[in-house]
Amino acid sequence: MQMTWDWEIGEKELTDITKWTFDYKWIGESQFSQDGEKVANVACLDEGEFSIGINGNLWSNIFDNIWNPRFSPDGRFTCLVSSMGMWTMAVDDRPWEEEYEYIWETQFSHNGQTIAAAIKKDGQYAIAKNGKSWPNFFPHATDFIMSIDGVKTACVVQKQSLDEGDIDTFLQGIYTLAVDGQAWEQTFLNVWDPCFDHEGKNIAATIRLAKKEYSLAINGQPWSQTFDCAWKPCFDPIEKNVYAPVEKNSKWGLAKNGELHWDHRFAQLWGVQTSKDGQHLAAIVAPKYGQFTVAMDKKTWSTTYPVLTDMIISPDGNNIAALGQSGTALSESGYKLEYPKWQVIVNNQPWIDWYDNAFKPIFSLDSQHVAVKVEKRGKYTMALDGKIFPQEFSELWDPIFNPESDKVLIKALDGHTFKRIVAPLKSFSGNP
Repeated sequence: MQMTWDWEIGEKELTDITKWTFDYKWIGESQFSQDGEKVANVACLDEGEFSIGINGNLWSNIFDNIWNPRFSPDGRFTCLVSSMGMWTMAVDDRPWEEEYEYIWETQFSHNGQTIAAAIKKDGQYAIAKNGKSWPNFFPHATDFIMSIDGVKTACVVQKQSLDEGDIDTFLQGIYTLAVDGQAWEQTFLNVWDPCFDHEGKNIAATIRLAKKEYSLAINGQPWSQTFDCAWKPCFDPIEKNVYAPVEKNSKWGLAKNGELHWDHRFAQLWGVQTSKDGQHLAAIVAPKYGQFTVAMDKKTWSTTYPVLTDMIISPDGNNIAALGQSGTALSESGYKLEYPKWQVIVNNQPWIDWYDNAFKPIFSLDSQHVAVKVEKRGKYTMALDGKIFPQEFSELWDPIFNPESDKVLIKALDGHTFKRIVAPLKSFSGNP
């Protein structure tokens, strides 16, 4: 899809808010399309009157409220809208025919052709996909997901109603997983964090069987082994092995198909990921309480932080990046930071600079470069391999590399103007 995008180096102004031809009281959340050619804004036209502007052109429909504006991967614009007290999904100015008491958790398939969301109707919960609801609804539902190809949807469901304070019924186990509206036969005390494999054929979830007895269930079948606690699983994309963080005797380890896989134990372990080829396995770990870092293929980084998050494996599986928060740590120059700041770490090597805020790292397609949206002194810019783009903006969106990995697409709000910028990597210079 990126091959058809405009990758000519330069800057394009999409729309200037001050030049819009329609009147508005205020502007809400803004969103860019993936290719950066369109920007959408929630516009409040009057009390209880909302619409969407795309590059400054207003939709024909006006709604009582608009929430969660998002572009799909195929360039369509979606938002959750209400009219006369009922909610639905609007796609490119066309609301779904079905309406609901509420709708939330918009999700897209990888190609954007399938759009799904969690719904509530007549006091019951389910999922709607491309405007069609599941055949079955449930008294309660959480943790809504969709397979990458958009074929299947799933969520954690409560199979029977539960009166307030009815502990006896709760302890019998009334939670399970529903896939495309069909609930697993077996129920559990609790169910969390379902995930599909990369082909959408298998699904796993964390389950609780008793007060301190946790495990994983795959396609409705629990592992034979149980643990003191367990967290979100993930699938090996090639062999379909299931990995999950598990706790035993107050120590955390990594389990594979129910058996402990890594020899080393940690104070904490979470965020397990595999590379696309299934050859590499990484997790966020705490060798000691409050000291977080990354473990990849059983090797633990030496750099630790009070908080570490947004870990990501490169497309080729050989590199890994994450964000670390400073806490009371010292900067490279030795002075004490006045308040927590953020640092980017790539392959155990921290970038020199600290930022007021930093967002999820993005690898280039050739896995050789990392770009991160960062904030300093209330302004946003883009950092690349520790170097800074020589412009600051009022707001930024996630960067995207071109297929050749020698340019980056920057989507920005510069004052009142939304801009699309294609910058060569050589335009990133030293730290400000």
